Amino acid sequence: MVDAPPPGDPYRPPQPQAPQPAQPWLTPATPGGYGTSGGYGAPVPSPSNGLATAALVLGIVSLVLCQWMFLPGLVAFILGLVAAGTAKKIGGVGLGKARAGWILGLASVVVGVAVWVFGTIAFVAAIIGFAENLDVPVGDVADPGTYSTMVDTCDLSSDGLVEMTVTLRNRTAFEQTFVVKGAFIVNGSEAASDRGSVDVPARGTAAVALSATVPATTARSALRCDVAEVYEPFLDSSPSAS
Repeated sequence: MVDAPPPGDPYRPPQPQAPQPAQPWLTPATPGGYGTSGGYGAPVPSPSNGLATAALVLGIVSLVLCQWMFLPGLVAFILGLVAAGTAKKIGGVGLGKARAGWILGLASVVVGVAVWVFGTIAFVAAIIGFAENLDVPVGDVADPGTYSTMVDTCDLSSDGLVEMTVTLRNRTAFEQTFVVKGAFIVNGSEAASDRGSVDVPARGTAAVALSATVPATTARSALRCDVAEVYEPFLDSSPSAS
């Protein structure tokens, strides 16, 4: 019988060890677990929709500026539609802002176009009215000794239309063309005027009709029709005496 080597004998062969049960609390942490700084895992960033915010801001700005320009509204409208399509792909994020943006953009375009159209019409009407009332010389002032005038009628309608008839007598020995300027006077001030040309035979008479519009509230007693001036047209050739 062989004795077992004494303890601590360096020549003692190693003894087999029984396997130890696994201890999970000593297991190295896996990525994303409790052993990492990430905890349960890195947070997923929430989706954003910057186009929706841009469309909303641009829509508000365009609605303020629509009286002068409607191009920002058109951009807001297009940008809002694009942002709405993007919002539907990311769970509806920014959909409300996108809709508000394109609605405001569309409204500003409609208002802007209307303002420009009506503004242009009003501007053209004002220019036409100014040109009609502009006292542009049409000829040389006629010699008062060559003619005489008489106002025959001065009728005022309920809508403010005044119609005046003037009879002009030619005192010369040849046929003459005259341009008559009539004045429509309300309460002592000229409210409107009109011009008309008439060919008058030698030592004869002819009538010319003039009309204008005065305020509809004008009373007939406050209205007076008068001949302001008589001209000989610039382009009228000098007639020969008969």
